[in-house]
Amino acid sequence: MNQKLLNLRECGKENLQQRDEKISTLRKKLRLLEEQSQDLILSLQTQLKETVELVIRFSDERYFALKENESLKVEIKSLQTENTVLKSAKSEFSEKIDQMKSHVSELSEKLHILDQEMKQKTILFEEDKRMFLAKNEFLEKVFSSVSKEYNDLLASNDILRQSLETKFNLLQHDLFIEQTIETIKKEMRDTVQRFDANKKVFENKILKLEKILGQRVKDFDKVKTELSKRTDKFETYFANLEKENSLLKLKLASQNYTSLQKENNDLRTSYNELKEKYETSCEKLEKENSDLKMHYKRLFDSINQKNVVSQVFTNSSPKVNVSEKIFTENLQNRFRKRFLNLVLILCKKIGSI
Repeated sequence: MNQKLLNLRECGKENLQQRDEKISTLRKKLRLLEEQSQDLILSLQTQLKETVELVIRFSDERYFALKENESLKVEIKSLQTENTVLKSAKSEFSEKIDQMKSHVSELSEKLHILDQEMKQKTILFEEDKRMFLAKNEFLEKVFSSVSKEYNDLLASNDILRQSLETKFNLLQHDLFIEQTIETIKKEMRDTVQRFDANKKVFENKILKLEKILGQRVKDFDKVKTELSKRTDKFETYFANLEKENSLLKLKLASQNYTSLQKENNDLRTSYNELKEKYETSCEKLEKENSDLKMHYKRLFDSINQKNVVSQVFTNSSPKVNVSEKIFTENLQNRFRKRFLNLVLILCKKIGSI
């Protein structure tokens, strides 16, 4: 953008130099015309004087009247006709010279007016350029700050998504945990979609601003003819941009705070529900474990009492079921501890954000 402004400035300087050169050439041509007209006037005046002197001299000398009266009369008539022609030519040429002088004076006045207008336009152009550069610098700072905040939000979102993906991949074997993971993932997808929608809206607004700025830079050459109107339009336009920028900042801040607070509350409620469900499931598993222990003890006592049925009892299914249930109980306890730690870490991160 600065390069475009420099190019515009150089083009303006070149146009001014070319106009000054044209004005100087016109002035030189006018001076040459004035000099030539003066030389012609002087030559005509000298010719008229010479012809008048000749006519007077030839009219005063009587010896020519005796010898060459006829020829002198013819020559005098021709000189008189030439004199009248020269007088008419002199009058016409003097009229042309007067017209040229009036035209030269008009041109000089127009050149003076053009010089003054060009000086005023260059001053206004420099002021408008300075204001445009200042506002462009301000918009670049605002755009850099907004893009930095947007990149920070994207980075935090990526980190949170990666941590959730790595933590949730460990809990894909249990059906209940998979259901909770699906619900949490659905909520995260909704939040990501909302964030992407806000991102698209913000990017569209930034693109519109860039297009408007590009169009203003392209149309900046027309400032020489529409400078007074364009200054008012630029001032109102940049005031609206500043208002819209402040409103966007406030809207973005309020949306991020309210959405994060809502997600935090939703995650806390889901965490409490999961905690209650796991506590009830743990109580049920402990009760089943105690029942299985009692059942296993009874069976063991019956084995000791009945040695005949020992082989059949060792190969029977209840023992296998007891070992499988104990293993599933240990597995459930391990998954429960991991899931609770994961939910606690997630709540801490959301609270810190």
